[in-house]
Order: sequence, then structure tokens, then C-alpha cells
Amino acid sequence: FFQAEDGIRDHCVTGVQTCALPISQSDIVQAFLYGHLDDVDLYIQPPARYPCPAGHVLHLKKAVYGLHQAPLKFKQEVVAWFRANAYVPANDAETIWVRRVPVPGGEDRVLVHAAYVDDILHLYKDFALFKEFSTSFKKRFEIKSGGVEAYLGNRILVDNWQTLTVSLDQQQYLEDLLVRLHMENSTPVATPIVARLSATDAGPPLSKQDHALYRMAVGSLQIGRAHGLNSSHTVISYA
Repeated sequence: FFQAEDGIRDHCVTGVQTCALPISQSDIVQAFLYGHLDDVDLYIQPPARYPCPAGHVLHLKKAVYGLHQAPLKFKQEVVAWFRANAYVPANDAETIWVRRVPVPGGEDRVLVHAAYVDDILHLYKDFALFKEFSTSFKKRFEIKSGGVEAYLGNRILVDNWQTLTVSLDQQQYLEDLLVRLHMENSTPVATPIVARLSATDAGPPLSKQDHALYRMAVGSLQIGRAHGLNSSHTVISYA
């Protein structure tokens, strides 16, 4: 239900770099609890010590974590809010929302939001318009807001706030992966592949723990490749 994370990242980076748009980030607290279950009949056993008559169950009115319907119902709440507040979706997945306020004889006031599950990036040309959004949005959702240091595995560095020179890399993601693999003190090499490997080069059989560690390493590299920038795709793929 929350699609095109690569598109979200690319659109936001383009906006920051080419349109000189400041960027900030918000996180919706306990996001999946906002969904309403008006069109879904779901029942649960009452929790221990809950004052419920014997032989009865509880009819859920709102989503809880663990429900298959929770992500969809949460997204419906977010989409409904944006539509009710004069935003227009910029993509089919309805993850990027734009509000444009015309200014007679001047440049339009523009506010862009890019949502990935409960994380939302904000790009704006008019700080007053962003503050207006923030005040209104907080009336509907509890959020935590701040600057952007990383998004979808990419570190975001604003090198110059006057010219909004922005760079992105996956250094922190890969350094964290090396720590998890206990390889932070390993010696780096340019090409870790050994040519012409054969069965005679195989070492002793791996333990279950080593198998699990290997699968985690491969999966983490695949995630890094999927969320990475074009410049890092080849490096991670080769690794």
C-alpha cells in the first residue's frame, strides 16, 4: 500500500537540489491505531481482567497493530486528510502530495509531502505555509518532527544552506551492517571476489548460526541496493 520508495526519494532530492526547497521530516506516533474499521467486522477475545461478560467477545471499531487491514486503514486516514485539505496527489500510489497556493503577480506558494508508511518528508518554499500545515496536521495525528539526517537507508547531508547543496550516501547504513557482521575492523579490499573458485576451495561446513548470518548479510545488501542511489547500485551488487 505504500509504494515507490525510490520515487519518493528521487523526487524529494530533486526538489531540494534544483528548486532550493528546505526539507524536514515527521513521524506519526502509533500510526496504525488511527485506522477505522467501519466496513470490516472483526472480533477479539477480551484481554485478561477486562470486565467483559462470560461468553462475549469485543467488536473492534479501530485498527490495532498486528491486523492485516491496519496499514491500508491507516493510509486511508492519511489520504482522506490530504484530500480534505486541498492537496493533490502527484503519483498513482498517493504517497506524494502537493499543495499550491497561487499568489497574484508573484510566485506560487508550494508545499510538498512525501509519505512512506508513517514517515513523511516535507519540502516547502514558504515557511508560514508549512507552519499552517503542521498546526492543522497535529490536530489529527500525533507527530514528532525534526530535521532529516537519513531516509530509506540514505544519509542526507546539506553542505550549504545558502545554496542548498545536498549530498546523499549509504555510508552509515553500510557501517552499521559491518558492525552487525563483526567486520568493522576488517581490512578493505578493492575486489573481494576470488577468481576461479571451485569445490576444492570450500572450507568446513557452516553452522546454523553462520548460515543465518550469511542470509542476513545478503538480505541487507539487497535492501541497500534497492534503496540506494544509482552510484551505489553497482558497488553493492558486486559485493
